[in-house]
Amino acid sequence: MMPLCGTFRYVTVVPEGGAQAAPWQMESSETFVPTGSPLNDNRLVGWNPLLHISDAGMTPNPGPSRPAVLRSELRLMARDKTCASQLTASFFLDKALVNALRPGDVFHMAQSNCCGLGLSAIRQGKLIFAVGEISAVPRGSSIQVETPMDLIKEVQEVFRRRDPNFEFPELPIEVRSGEKSSILFDGWVKMDGYHIRVLHGFGPGEPGIPECVAISLDEACDWIAASASAQLIEIRE
Repeated sequence: MMPLCGTFRYVTVVPEGGAQAAPWQMESSETFVPTGSPLNDNRLVGWNPLLHISDAGMTPNPGPSRPAVLRSELRLMARDKTCASQLTASFFLDKALVNALRPGDVFHMAQSNCCGLGLSAIRQGKLIFAVGEISAVPRGSSIQVETPMDLIKEVQEVFRRRDPNFEFPELPIEVRSGEKSSILFDGWVKMDGYHIRVLHGFGPGEPGIPECVAISLDEACDWIAASASAQLIEIRE
């Protein structure tokens, strides 16, 4: 499991001018409580990095798992180097998804101790998109997406009546809105104006393989751009 110094939870409000106004000032959404240990006190690129956004061209060597899209590079750069494990970190999204951000949107980026990356944008309390390890970032209250651990434990117990060592190799994702619910290991579902694509669920283990999901609000952004961004997060290059 990755120590805290390799993780982060950053947030900012998109300024006037959007991506063209980068760099954006990011702040940690965690409360800093010093312990004296760099493993606990540091974050990947510090506690208040700058986010630079630039064109990164077409995805190289496109294929089934490498979407052929124009990309934006999101480069975090440490300002407080004494609390940073490294000076910079770069990630790529479909440029169309970045262009869907509007001034005033609350933009979140997080890297968990499973080394999964999640990003989300919330507009006036409503989720616009979430991609990657979506459990690592806020998702508003519009739609609930989570791993249904209560049901998984019940089903595991049924299988363990015959095989006491049974384990799911991958855990599904449950999507809920009101009384509607859908449980997926992978695939698509459309619910209350949202497109949800599950690339895969959580893979148990130490530290485990984080889920990879794309959620997009139809009226605010292109679901293809959200899906492609989730794929780009998976390949992490």
